[in-house]
Amino acid sequence: MTTWIYLTESPSPTPTPLFTLMKAVGLSLLIGGGTAFAIGMFATLAEIVFPSLGFATLAGRFGVSENEAMARLFFALSAAYLLLFTTTLFSKHFWRVPVYNLRMGALNSRLRKLRRRLPGQLNRGYFWGALNFAAVFAVWSAILWLQYLKGDANPLAPPSTLSHDLVVVRGLLGVLIIGLGTIFLILNGARLIGGASAASRFFAGLWLSAAPYLALMLSVFAGSFMLAMALGLDGSLKVLALVSGLGGIVCGLVLWWRLKDRFDARVKAMALPDAHNARWADRRAPILFLRSFQDDSLRAPASLGLEDVYSFEDRLEDSLAEVVGKYGPVIAVGQPGVLPATGAARAYYQGDDWREAVTAWMDQALFILMVAGFTEGVRWELDAVIARGHSNKLILIFPMSNIEARYAWVRDRFQGHPVSDALREVGADCVAMHLDRHGEPVALASSDPYSVNYKAALSVAIYGLMLGPNGALDHRHLGHSQSVRF
Repeated sequence: MTTWIYLTESPSPTPTPLFTLMKAVGLSLLIGGGTAFAIGMFATLAEIVFPSLGFATLAGRFGVSENEAMARLFFALSAAYLLLFTTTLFSKHFWRVPVYNLRMGALNSRLRKLRRRLPGQLNRGYFWGALNFAAVFAVWSAILWLQYLKGDANPLAPPSTLSHDLVVVRGLLGVLIIGLGTIFLILNGARLIGGASAASRFFAGLWLSAAPYLALMLSVFAGSFMLAMALGLDGSLKVLALVSGLGGIVCGLVLWWRLKDRFDARVKAMALPDAHNARWADRRAPILFLRSFQDDSLRAPASLGLEDVYSFEDRLEDSLAEVVGKYGPVIAVGQPGVLPATGAARAYYQGDDWREAVTAWMDQALFILMVAGFTEGVRWELDAVIARGHSNKLILIFPMSNIEARYAWVRDRFQGHPVSDALREVGADCVAMHLDRHGEPVALASSDPYSVNYKAALSVAIYGLMLGPNGALDHRHLGHSQSVRF
């Protein structure tokens, strides 16, 4: 018999109430400030056409200065958003998981304790990471000491014999070298301490990541210059400058929006270690991610509510890896000749060599995450999982694309398995599924296939596999002779 857990009203796997409060405060300040800035911009634009509607004029009617009115508007909007966000986020934080009768916060608290008990450890480069931070401290201490010795506001000031242009160029080069060196050392130290690979590729990718923001800054600057010119013009020239300024700002926003995700994804891909390096850095049992290559581009809509205000769509693999990556290195076979995507660390093989590697990974994995698919490779992988007796650590993910066909494909592959009859019930909004200790399916369903619901489903599935009353992995991979008690 299939156990159903409905997650439509579930929150994202928020770590703690403190984090929830910090998120509410951050969102309220961000959106409150953005709203106040947008109101000020619209008032400034309105002042060009209707001077009586200018922000300064309206503020004067209430007997306050323009800056004071803007500050009051900012704090009022932020306070209103803080009340709304705190109420909504905390109501979701205390949502209880059906079947297990646990608050989502309590469930994640138990999972955090579990992660601390998993055998294996991260190979963190504490010494070399600390050396990077010490180098930053030494460089800036030396600059301050030079400033003290010279009694000059600029310890790097060149001799007075140089021309003004050379002084400017030398100063800019000094700031560029020291600033970039500082950023590199900080990033490299943080990644070494975090057990990740060196920061060189990531640092090189920062230039790529900065391009959309540079385009936005230039277009906004040009547009703002044209708007400023419009204030001093009349007639058709004023209209032309106004249209050009607004057009420049809009073009910059569109260009930034189109390039940001693409460039950010490429930067992350450049910094992504391969599967072998990921396993060297993290000696815990791996999380095996199986899918067809054609599903690498799958996306899930981001909630348009308060859970995710930063984008309208999330890459499904990134959302899944964000959750399972806390338990061990997430590894997968990569498509030859294709730039590695974000999410799971890839390993590349020629011909059918990948089958031997995947078989070994199945035996070593803490659990196996599979996106239900149709290709021959995924069919072989699921058959191998069942044949090798690893069904008890399998979590199946059902994307919304061709979901009915994916349901039918899973039922077909489990033909002859003891749960084949129970799998006939799986469908109707099921986004994930695993088997409990008795081999019965546990279906995690949501009528809203947002990325936040996939994350919640995955957290609940991991809890069900490892800590639930019928968890199939209670006594595995914990390094103890008995199950964990809380």
